[in-house]
Amino acid sequence: MSGAGRLIGDAGINANPAPATAGIATALVRAERRPGTITITATAPGLAAGTIRITTTPDTTPRI
Repeated sequence: MSGAGRLIGDAGINANPAPATAGIATALVRAERRPGTITITATAPGLAAGTIRITTTPDTTPRI
């Protein structure tokens, strides 16, 4: 993983790394405050790697 985010959680809550179930493995990712692109690449023995890019935007929610 690289870019404007980070992995959160740990094995203690069964996250990052999370065991795959039915071919699905979940990753918990938190975006940083600055906008940008998060790139995540997943790999497994015997399978082609897969990559996703997520573009984040600034939070423009009005604050009280």
